[in-house]
Amino acid sequence: MKQRIGIICVLLMLFGLIGCSINEEKSQLKTAKLGEWLTIDKNMEAKKGSRKIKIQVTKIERNQAAVKKIIDRYNLTTPQKRISLVKESDKVEYCIGFYKAKYPKDFPAKEYGLVHVNVAFSICDNEGNSTIKVDNTRYQALQKTEEVGKLPEGYDFYPGSTYNSMFVFKMVKGFRGYLIKVKDAGGKKKPPKYHYISPINK
Repeated sequence: MKQRIGIICVLLMLFGLIGCSINEEKSQLKTAKLGEWLTIDKNMEAKKGSRKIKIQVTKIERNQAAVKKIIDRYNLTTPQKRISLVKESDKVEYCIGFYKAKYPKDFPAKEYGLVHVNVAFSICDNEGNSTIKVDNTRYQALQKTEEVGKLPEGYDFYPGSTYNSMFVFKMVKGFRGYLIKVKDAGGKKKPPKYHYISPINK
């Protein structure tokens, strides 16, 4: 009897190890956690080229009442770029990502400061692909995000400051197996580099 129990325990351990290795094979991307600072390349406004800034995604809001309130407020203050709350499927919901972008004091700027301080995020699966598969259904229109923060208008944001903002995106209800993707500012001689952030804070 003890021998059988021992064999069962060994088999359970093996299955557990196999399961872990499969998960690692599915996602071999290096991911940051919520609240973790990342260094990315950002295009400069004052001259050609890019410089490094630090970004941090701090929170993902999926409470639909809170999400609707943020989008409604944005639509009121920015009527020329209204965000429609119409969804293509009842299985999809809107989400809000909160983030910070910290610009160093030596980041080149014009006399009125910096204006294009937002960060372009996109959504992908845990392998970096734009199509997200959930329960044998493929979703191909979830990669887009839209900025819903208040951008500087000139003379109100300078190097050394931190831009606090939000972005909105759509995701399958209850699904957390996606990643937030950021692309470094690249050049003709520079291959594109991507950074990935997990919405699961572990």
